[in-house]
Amino acid sequence: MTQTEHLKSAAKDLFKIYCSQPYRFPDLMPHDIQSIELLKGEWDQKDSERLWTFVDDGCGTWKDKVGNIHNNGMSITWILLEGKEPQKLYSSLKVVHQFSVSGNGCDAKVTLHYTKKDANNPDPEEYMNFLTKMLKAADKGATA
Repeated sequence: MTQTEHLKSAAKDLFKIYCSQPYRFPDLMPHDIQSIELLKGEWDQKDSERLWTFVDDGCGTWKDKVGNIHNNGMSITWILLEGKEPQKLYSSLKVVHQFSVSGNGCDAKVTLHYTKKDANNPDPEEYMNFLTKMLKAADKGATA
């Protein structure tokens, strides 16, 4: 599942937020994300682990791991390790964020790879909508 958004910010500025400054998301999205804690490694290091705490108690906390980082291609992968709600429906969730220069801003492409636990489970549209909301919040934060 893939979504591309054209944003006002420079690709390098958004990539920086996603790669080395994800701790900014609680300030960028205070009604959605309560905190992000670095559990292992460095923010911009492959295999680092973070704990995301969401404002909505129904979302709870999610633990993820940073996968591949491509500085030249401005892409980063996040892999879900733990999360009570998503793991009810999906055995795996992986997100690839890629930023590319486009006109006076950038194109931000989000690809959500997932494996359903049951073929009848819905596609993770809600998660894709949230990832798009994160892009827009990061765009506002990068241009502020």
